[in-house]
Amino acid sequence: SDHKRLTDVLFKLFALHQFLAAHKKYEWAVWRAQHTVDFIDSNIQANIGLDDIANKFFFSKSYIISCFKNEFGISPKQYIIQKKIETAKNMLLETDMSVKAISEMLHFADSHHFSNTFKKQTGISPMETFENGVELMNVILIGMPGSGKSTVG
Repeated sequence: SDHKRLTDVLFKLFALHQFLAAHKKYEWAVWRAQHTVDFIDSNIQANIGLDDIANKFFFSKSYIISCFKNEFGISPKQYIIQKKIETAKNMLLETDMSVKAISEMLHFADSHHFSNTFKKQTGISPMETFENGVELMNVILIGMPGSGKSTVG
């Protein structure tokens, strides 16, 4: 009957609409999460937090946390900490900045808090990271041709 076919068509259209709406909502959530990462990455040396992210993108903090966790499996706060520690590790290995200067640049409460957070994230202290970097560079330089040093005793 015509009524049955019309009902079937309407039902299928409604189901398609629901599917597309859910897919679009998912795409927006992924977009928001990725833009949050981009914002954090480009502002890692600023004292940013969830309020800053919410204000930037005009969304509630709980919505941002939800989108971020769904996409990346961690909270924005955890990501900020990981990114700060990654940045700090690079600074320790590539600059002559002190632990105190790095902790201040990355807006940790103090160098003790920075060192504890660093060790919790990496398993070693900032100074051990620096010393390991120096040791690695010495091994590389000693073994390089033309360095004037020999690895043979």
